Amino acid sequence: MIVSASILLSCGWIARSWGQNPSILNPGFESFSTAPTSPGQWFFATHWDNAGSTDGDPDFFHVDGFGGGDLPETPVALVEPHGGEGVMGFIAAKTDGSNRREYVVGRFSEPLLPGARYRLGFSITNGEPTPFSQAGAAVSDLGIAGFETAPTQVGLSPLETVPTFTIPSPLYNREWQDVSFVFTAPAAWNHFAIGVFASDMEVTMETEDGEAPLLAYYFVDDFFLELAAEGLEEVAEDRGPNQSAGLHTEVDFEPEAWFVPNAFSPNEDGDNDQFTPVLNAAKLIRFEVYSRWGELLHEASSEEDLAWDGTDARGNEVPFGMYVWKLKMQLETGERAEESGMLTLIR
Repeated sequence: MIVSASILLSCGWIARSWGQNPSILNPGFESFSTAPTSPGQWFFATHWDNAGSTDGDPDFFHVDGFGGGDLPETPVALVEPHGGEGVMGFIAAKTDGSNRREYVVGRFSEPLLPGARYRLGFSITNGEPTPFSQAGAAVSDLGIAGFETAPTQVGLSPLETVPTFTIPSPLYNREWQDVSFVFTAPAAWNHFAIGVFASDMEVTMETEDGEAPLLAYYFVDDFFLELAAEGLEEVAEDRGPNQSAGLHTEVDFEPEAWFVPNAFSPNEDGDNDQFTPVLNAAKLIRFEVYSRWGELLHEASSEEDLAWDGTDARGNEVPFGMYVWKLKMQLETGERAEESGMLTLIR
């Protein structure tokens, strides 16, 4: 089931045995066969790949590397690892209209269970560009796609697949940003790729550093995968646009009593600009949104005030990042329920 990242309403589940608990192999690029000595040595990082391209060469950097392969001073930017001692860098796009793409491909410890809900997350940064770096551009539609077999990229052309998750706005930050999303596995995926899957004509590029940067370059670190729910027994379809009809099976089901999306993008484009819980068979008692530091940003006790527009209590826009929601409600049975979770605000 494919879900547009601009909506991220992944809420389907299926009754299965939860014996499988796959993880991401070498999630922080700590394990390697040889310490890197220059850019382009992605193959030294255990369990990671470059989408099988004969030309794409992501960059493995490590504190124990030397020459052009060490940290924190890489040929592209200054960057400290988010955690541990290794990172991977890649050219998501070039600004010259060449449709050049690099992908970083990871592996799961075992195939994902079709129909199971997972949360996949990672940390990403552009780093601090060096004076002679060609980086400094931001690109939209950076995303992740899953695969049953290892993907094969033709040269440096975009991979022809629909990503499960995309960040719709151009992403740029010199500091590390934590990103995560929830999805329902449509097949027994063994691999995933991160990069830009759309063509240059379909994405937006912006200059953030330098006068005319050539590269939209990103570093990634600390991937993780976890089950998003356990013990759920009904079959339900995913909400949101179905972009791949062959991967989606419609079934009859009773609507959930409530549902909370896990991301939104308040960029005033008319698409997913507000964060709103969906109460199908529940009555709102109270809804709150907090920063990760515990600051109350939004509160509502009536459905008219339920939607959050991405501002704080003073009306100031809050930045891209992770936030905490809390929802108190009364179910049709008369029981009161209190739920909480994380959401990603994307600008």
